[in-house]
Amino acid sequence: MLPIIAAINDESDRDFVEDIYNKYGKKMYLVAFGVLKKKVDAEDCVHDVIKIIINNIERFRNADYNHLINLIVKCTRNDATRYIFLPYLL
Repeated sequence: MLPIIAAINDESDRDFVEDIYNKYGKKMYLVAFGVLKKKVDAEDCVHDVIKIIINNIERFRNADYNHLINLIVKCTRNDATRYIFLPYLL
């Protein structure tokens, strides 16, 4: 489990985020790696998306199964794309 997940105070929220990470963490990593082509950057991207999920937990919790997967993949792809352009934005 990621330390950020362990830091969630609400047990229900922590279980929800941990379940997402366990079920979709590999898929998130593969999506990020497909964009970034670097292991470390893809792992960082997955961690950032977990933070996004935590900060928007109600939106993710209320999504039906298909929408949840699409939301996770889109967030991961968008965050990975942000990693690519971040050096140019600074």
